Amino acid sequence: NKDDYVGNHANDLCEMFSVSDEEKKFLVKKLKKEGYLENHMEYQPIVGEYKYVHVVISKQSDSDLYLLEISDESEKIYMKKRLDQSESLRTLGQLAAGIAHEIRNPMTSLKGFTQLLTQNATDDAKRYLTVINEEINKMEEILTQFLELSKPSKSKFTVINIEEIILEVVS
Repeated sequence: NKDDYVGNHANDLCEMFSVSDEEKKFLVKKLKKEGYLENHMEYQPIVGEYKYVHVVISKQSDSDLYLLEISDESEKIYMKKRLDQSESLRTLGQLAAGIAHEIRNPMTSLKGFTQLLTQNATDDAKRYLTVINEEINKMEEILTQFLELSKPSKSKFTVINIEEIILEVVS
């Protein structure tokens, strides 16, 4: 509330923003010399998130008073942080797509070789190659899901057969 600050001494305001004595001396010296001071500051109220403010102090030419303007830029700063985070997630999604592509190439080779080996394999070897092939298919499915997570998309629901899943886990 501005009424809490109108008419207060500058030292009271510096304490509000946790300005150190050394920094306070520098700011006062600069303000007296130039008659103008502009700064971005942050502080944490007793309750709540950090507040980000833009502070402008200017000496009034017609009096010996200083005008202090404090603009709350918290929302703008938080929006910028969310935008930066969103940009990071987008970059991470692109990186994930590249990694998935690089993993998928060797898996395709492995799948092809297991199919070739199956043609001349014994029954025991065919069983093992079938398991290998199923595991490669699972890895491909995981990669597909991973890529879907890295892209913004709508949720989709599917019906699953629990009995099939349990039998698959058992085998």
